[in-house]
Amino acid sequence: MSFKKSQQGFSLLELMVVITIFLIITAVVMADIPNFGRKGALDLTAQEVAGCIRAAQVYGTAEKVGTTINDSIGVDFSENNKIVIYRISGNEEIEACNLEGYSLSVSGGVTGLTFPSTDYTKMLNSNLEPTFLPESEASSLNHVKITVTSLRNNEQRCVYVFASGQITVGSCDEN
Repeated sequence: MSFKKSQQGFSLLELMVVITIFLIITAVVMADIPNFGRKGALDLTAQEVAGCIRAAQVYGTAEKVGTTINDSIGVDFSENNKIVIYRISGNEEIEACNLEGYSLSVSGGVTGLTFPSTDYTKMLNSNLEPTFLPESEASSLNHVKITVTSLRNNEQRCVYVFASGQITVGSCDEN
């Protein structure tokens, strides 16, 4: 009786097919890596803008709680790539968010925001509502759109500040 020896392993053709599929997938992924990095940096910068505005909300709350200070907090967008948080009386700068490589534009003729100093610990369901500046032009606005534009490739991401106090980051196509 003769026994056939069974073959084990893969044929050369099977290995070549697997390697080809792997190389195609790798090429597709590698082609998108630069784009992924740019979008990530833009998203991070838009989140930083939203964080600066949220910080102003917190400063407005912290100014009153446990102190006799009753001073509103302002946010200034007048510089193209810088957001300044300041105490309104005395125009004292508290914090600045520099956005190197990006520019800001704000909708509705708005040049800044103010957050009133209020003791929110004594109020229920408070939303930390902002006032859009200048008030004469912005009194009817429901929200303000802050467009963050990359100076490198002109891609955009938007930060929305609503009159209710909500701050969100999203695509600039949204309204």
